[in-house]
Amino acid sequence: MNHTQNKLKRILRRLKRLVKSSGRKLQLGCRRMPLPGFVNLDSVALPGVEVVANLEQKLPFPDNHFDPVYARDTIEHVENPSRYC
Repeated sequence: MNHTQNKLKRILRRLKRLVKSSGRKLQLGCRRMPLPGFVNLDSVALPGVEVVANLEQKLPFPDNHFDPVYARDTIEHVENPSRYC
């Protein structure tokens, strides 16, 4: 098992402890680490990315469509993150 796979397993273990939702889950900015059970969104079409979208524009989902939304190492790259609150 490589470093990326180990890191992904650790992330999934933490998320399972934190997330009680059985609803739709979204990961923003997944890059090369898409999460199983999540809709994986990124600005680049990569393996495992289901939705390609620009985080600086309105996302192609209605409000309150996902719970939770996971964004690791992503929000700091968005020019106006407060619009997601």
